[in-house]
Parts: sequence; C-alpha cells; structure tokens
Amino acid sequence: MTPLFSKSIFLFLATTLLVACGSTTPVTKTRTLVFEDDPQVDTSSPSTTITSEKTSSDSLIQKEPFIDTAKTITDTVVKSTAKIVDPYKAVPSLVENILLRADTLLSRGEPDSAAFYLERFIVLKPLWSEWQNQAQEIYARTKKTQYERAQEFKPIILQILNMNSAGSAFDLVKAFTDSLISLNPGDSLIQWAQKQKQKSYQKNLDKALQEKRKILNAANESGRFKEAQEPIQKLKARYYYFEDTLKLEATLEQLNLLDAETSKDDQLYWRSHDPETALKEAQKLASEKKYKQAHSLLIKLKASDLRQRAIEHLESLAEQFCNEERKNASVLFVSSQKKSNTIQKQQKIQQAIEALNRCIETYPDYSQKAKVIDNREFLKKELSR
Repeated sequence: MTPLFSKSIFLFLATTLLVACGSTTPVTKTRTLVFEDDPQVDTSSPSTTITSEKTSSDSLIQKEPFIDTAKTITDTVVKSTAKIVDPYKAVPSLVENILLRADTLLSRGEPDSAAFYLERFIVLKPLWSEWQNQAQEIYARTKKTQYERAQEFKPIILQILNMNSAGSAFDLVKAFTDSLISLNPGDSLIQWAQKQKQKSYQKNLDKALQEKRKILNAANESGRFKEAQEPIQKLKARYYYFEDTLKLEATLEQLNLLDAETSKDDQLYWRSHDPETALKEAQKLASEKKYKQAHSLLIKLKASDLRQRAIEHLESLAEQFCNEERKNASVLFVSSQKKSNTIQKQQKIQQAIEALNRCIETYPDYSQKAKVIDNREFLKKELSR
C-alpha cells in the first residue's frame, strides 16, 4: 500500500467519524437550582433549570431563560413601604448568602450549578459602579436639601437657642420646639428640637425645685408657715406644668397643717422674750437630765425665730432621752431573768416595756424608733410566756 493511498484512507475515516458525531444527540445533564437562600427571588415560582454540554470552547453551561424577578421585587418594595431595609446590614448578608450557596453547590458535587449561580452574581459588577454613582448623586442632592431646609428653619432655630440660653420658661420653649417639629424639618432637626425641649424642661425643673426648697427652709427656720403659702401659690401658678413632679398642692396642705399646730400664744410670747436665753436654758436642763422641762421649752421655741435650732436640739434631746430609756429597759430585762418568782419576773419585764413606750410616745420621730419597737415586741413575747 502506497503512502498516498494510506493517507487518503485516514482522511476518509476521519471525515466519516466527524459526520457520525455531528449527527448524534449530545448527552445532557439537567439540575434544578432552588434559590431558597436568596431573599430577592420568589421561591414559590417554577424552578429554574440549567442544561450543561461539553463543547470544544470549554463553555460548559447552556442556560434556559432565567426568570426575571425585577418587576416582582419592585412591586414588593412599593407594597412594603413601611419596611425599612438597612443596606449596611442587608447587602453584606445577601452577598454572604450567595457565596455560601455557591460553595455549598460546589461541595455537593454540582460545579455546573455553582458556576451558573456565580455568573448571575458576577455579571452585576458593572452595575455596582452605576448604583454607587446614583447613590452619590442622590446623597449630594440630599445634603443640599438638608442645607436649604436648615436655612429655611434658621430663624426659629436661633430663637430656640436664645431662649434656652436666657433660661426662658419651659412652656415658651415648648411652644417653639413643637412648632418646629410640626413643620416636619427632617429627622436631625426633629431630634435637635426634642433635645432642646428636654434641656429647657430640666433647667426649669431644677430652678423650681431650688425655689421651693428656699421657701420651705425659710418657713422651717422662722415657723411662719402661713406666710410661706403665698410664694408657694405663686410657684404653683408659674410652674403649672410641673405639678406632678413638684407636688405643690400637697406642700400647701402640709404648710396649713404646720400652721395649725403652731401655737399663736407662743408666737406672741417670743415678741417680749429672748429666744437665745431660752435656748441656753433648755441646753442646761438637758444636761441636768431634766428632760421634761427641756422638751417643753424647746417645743415652745419652735414658734420663735430660732425654730430650726430648737428642732436640732430636740433631735439631740430625743437621742439622749431614748438611749437612757433603752438602757433602763435592758437592765430591767436582765434583772427579770434572775427572778425565780414569776410575778416579780413579769413586773420587771413590764417596767422595761414602759421605758420603751416613754421613748416612742415622747419622741415619735426618733431616728431609732424601729429598733425600739422590735425590742418592745420581744419583751411582750417574754411577758406572755
């Protein structure tokens, strides 16, 4: 066989084989790709299928028409205007889900599906730059609008600032801040107005509390509770919006009660007697353990200009008197435990109870009153045994 003849036979066989291959239907591989991890695709729609075929150009995937969900997504956004999406969180989460889905497909031995899925994502790269440009353009217009609106509301903003600096009344500042908020100036200005209103509220409240304390301290020192009612009434009218916090109505009732308890005869007495001399006498009586006389004189001094000092001495007298009575009660109880006679034992306990009663009855506001009551209850139980 000649070389030329052999070459002719080889070309004939090769041509025949190529023709045969061209007439044969290729073997295809079809997979269903479900987008359950992609929030932008409606998973209730028919599944998207892909068909892969080995070709000489190494393009392994031929895709059937992909379902266009753009209109569905737009309609959903329009219908769900109340749902605000945070792009800082939503976009990274979406991308993470896409990459995880592709990696999962690859690990399950489905590279064709993974490649097709990633191509749908990679093709968005040029669009991302366009979206960024659009976002920058909208952002620039937004900042311009913010500036223009700020200029529009500048007069009322300056008015609020000036009023707060001058310490204007809260109801006046509130009227201006509420007016600004009602104009819907934007989130930042609304928050600013609310902060300015809160600042005015706190500043006026602190001022009102300070004035109230000043009035009550003066009344407590002088004992002129009736005279203190007038400035409290004025305070109540001026700070009507703080009624729940200041409780000025309850303060007026308390002043009335204290005024009723103050002896008018005692007030007249100190017009012709020296309170300082009387106070020194009360201290001397207390040092001599003449508690009853010292107590009576200090009570009388509460109607004088030395009322506050008399109250302080009464507190000291209460400590001195009650400490002594508590010691007496303790000694009596110890003594009762040494008595074998039941009647004598009970008498000692009863005397101890009476000592504690004297403390509580004479000084109902005694600082250690709760402990005295506990001790008395203990003695009563011992008495009933």
